[in-house]
Amino acid sequence: MFEHLDSSFDALDTLEVETLALFMLADRRPLRGAAGIIDWRLCGELSRALMSGGITGKLGERLLMPTHGRVGARRLIVFGAGPSGTPLPGVELARCLAVAKKAGASDLAVELPENASPESIAEAVRGFDGKRLLLVGASAAVRERLAGAPAKSKHG
Repeated sequence: MFEHLDSSFDALDTLEVETLALFMLADRRPLRGAAGIIDWRLCGELSRALMSGGITGKLGERLLMPTHGRVGARRLIVFGAGPSGTPLPGVELARCLAVAKKAGASDLAVELPENASPESIAEAVRGFDGKRLLLVGASAAVRERLAGAPAKSKHG
């Protein structure tokens, strides 16, 4: 089962999940959307990870970090999504969701990567077998692709 959540401050402040997954593009700075909000809530920890080279956004990168109770998720997983101009394949997105599940994230919120097509997002989301998947900032096109699957909407 999955739900939709917008990526506003209010929505992210009421987030209640075990794990939040974000996708970071290799060529997009400053951080935008949920990543920018979460970075602010974490007092710049994501920005510091970028500046230190702990994560760059390169495809295949992974960073697991605690949130210290500053957001409604116990921990954060950041995945590198590659350059914005290169489409993220559905198989890679599905692999990221599987990595999150393997790390114990059966209750997962994920900000969808902007370089993934609605088709690849739908493919990956349908394959997630955790307890709950909350899609942060899902576009109308993604919602249309997932229309046949059970979904709820929160905050828009």
